Amino acid sequence: MVKPQTKPTENVKTTEVEKLNLHQKLFEFQKFNISIKKNAEVDMKSRKYKYAPLDQVWKVIGEKLNECGILVTHEIIREETGHFVRTTVCNADDIEESLSSEIGIDPSVIAPQNIGSAITYYRRYNLCCLLNLIIEGDDDDGEEAQKQATKKQFTQKSQAPQTSPQPQKPAKKPEFTQKNFEDYKQFCKGKVMNEIMDMAAEIKAKYTITEAMADQLNLFLKSL
Repeated sequence: MVKPQTKPTENVKTTEVEKLNLHQKLFEFQKFNISIKKNAEVDMKSRKYKYAPLDQVWKVIGEKLNECGILVTHEIIREETGHFVRTTVCNADDIEESLSSEIGIDPSVIAPQNIGSAITYYRRYNLCCLLNLIIEGDDDDGEEAQKQATKKQFTQKSQAPQTSPQPQKPAKKPEFTQKNFEDYKQFCKGKVMNEIMDMAAEIKAKYTITEAMADQLNLFLKSL
């Protein structure tokens, strides 16, 4: 007796994903509740800190993006107004649907031999923003800073005489000194550009930098 032939079973899940628009696919991706660990460390005299390099980020998310039908591309845009690293996430089943993030490249502060490392840093930053990726420890850093600020305010209030309430002024950032600059130069020895740029960004966020010191910092980065 000849058995009737049957068609191969269709991958229902894949078919369902193909019907989703980009935002729906991003929603499916976020259901994975991805949290990425910081597995690389840089060391300055004043402190150590960890970060998640691009290859680690991609190792965690690459396969899940494929499951959701989401394509990621990176490109360098050269325009009269400047150069940019553009990262785009798009619907693999409808490439007209896309979201992009751009970061400007300043060649005046990055030596030609370090452009590649800087681009890798910007690709990672764009990717994390577009996909709303959570890097373990980022919230802890923010909470610790808030605790220190709250503790300082409480101490000041306890010691100060009782007076009528005054509007609170934003906390003044410390000045980036020559000693801080020398420590930063020592830190940069033997480091890859990703680590150097990470620390430069942290310095700009943490310190007040004079115009003269900014010139020194830019010249140093350009010389690397």
